[in-house]
Amino acid sequence: MGTRASGGAAHRTACLIGPDNRCSIRLAAEFGYREAAVAEYEGEPMRVFERPAAGPRSPSDRPSAVVTGRLARR
Repeated sequence: MGTRASGGAAHRTACLIGPDNRCSIRLAAEFGYREAAVAEYEGEPMRVFERPAAGPRSPSDRPSAVVTGRLARR
């Protein structure tokens, strides 16, 4: 996804996701991407998602990760 150097503003970013890839579409939405267009890539239809440029964000603004399962102990 988008990155920032030294706390500066992020640039507008985009991603291509296959129309049947529901997990990636859901993840893109969690990170603020919205569907902008439908395009063709290597002969296959793709959904284009965009996220506008944003100002500096704190780490607490990121979606929380959910970890399931057990961790192995050493």
